[in-house]
Order: sequence, then C-alpha cells, then structure tokens
Amino acid sequence: MLEKGKLIVFTGIKGAGKNSVMGFINDELLRLGKNPLMTREKKGTRLGFEIHHFLVGGDLGMEISTQADFLLRCAKHMDLCQNIIQPAIARNKIVLCNGFLGWEIGIDVKQQINFTHISNEMVNLIGIGSFFADFVKPDLIILLDVDPGTGLTRSNSWHDEVFFQKGEDNLNYYHQLRKNFLCIEAGNKTAVRINSNQPLEKVQQEVLDIILNIL
Repeated sequence: MLEKGKLIVFTGIKGAGKNSVMGFINDELLRLGKNPLMTREKKGTRLGFEIHHFLVGGDLGMEISTQADFLLRCAKHMDLCQNIIQPAIARNKIVLCNGFLGWEIGIDVKQQINFTHISNEMVNLIGIGSFFADFVKPDLIILLDVDPGTGLTRSNSWHDEVFFQKGEDNLNYYHQLRKNFLCIEAGNKTAVRINSNQPLEKVQQEVLDIILNIL
C-alpha cells in the first residue's frame, strides 16, 4: 500500500498519445498491484462535461467573453479536484489525469488569442493563483511532445472542434500551443518531456519507467 496517493498528469497537444499512454500506464499499474484511477480535465465530472459542451459547441446561441470562458474552466477544474482527485488521493490512489488546468493556465490560445495575458490578469484580479495553490498539485507531469503536423495526422482532428480555425490556421494554432507547453514545462521541476514522435511502445515504456521511479 502506498503511504499516500499521487497525482500524475498527462498533457500535450492533440495526437501526442495522452489517452493511449495513460491507458497503458493504468493497465501496467493494475498488473503490478498498484491502485490507479483514470480521469480527465475536460469531462472528468458531470459538471465538467456540461461546461465543456457549452464552451466548445453549446446550442444556447450566445457568445461568451474570454474572461467568462476562463472562469468556467476554473469552475470545472475545481469540481474535478474536489470531487474526484482529492478523495482518490486520500484513499491512496494513483490518479492518472489527462490534462490539468491548475498547471496549464496560460497555455490555451483559442481563436489565436494567447491566454497567458488574460489568465495572469484574472489571477491577479481575483486571487485564483493562490486559490489553486491550496489545492492539489501534480506529483509528476508527463508532457508528451509531438510535432503538430504529426499529431493532427494521428488524431485526424482537423475539424473536430467548432472553434478551431481550419487548414493552415489550425496548424499554426497547435504550433503556438506546443510552444506554450514547452515554455511552461521548462520552468516546472515536476514536469518531464517525452519525445512522442517515437513509436508508441517506446513512449509507453519510457513513461512507465519514470512513473515507477517515483512510486
């Protein structure tokens, strides 16, 4: 039995292999007699599912400001932390989470807008930064780094979310998104970057070795 639970986050752009790698890790931890739980930032709770649906294609026929979008994402994140992640860690589970807003604030560049400025503005305005700091922090962040062209080809996601630009603009979006991930990863001691352009089996084994080293 673990002395305490852990939170391991898998992050990266589309097509990096987050679901495939996380699923493999979950199966290996179960095989080794560990205590994993898989969840995800986007739709990890019922509230998260409803907010995600609204943000990426709700049918209410209304526009939403960047600030309101950001705060809705924060609400979704806190619901996940309070109702899924914290209780699981208290039960000594190893939580495997696809995405984690508490780390990813400032990364999103939806509709070619760099959220770093907006996010910092909101953090300073209402103290969200210190609020997040009192909640769960990842013990390990696995950044699966893939070339955007390769990732989009893998995921076949050129047209899967209504707010993304198409074609070259879509590719530019992911190039900027990748740069933001790498920038934040460089300053985070708990983050490890994995070259996800490699064959999936090699990526999975590299990630497993890293995770087993902290358990």
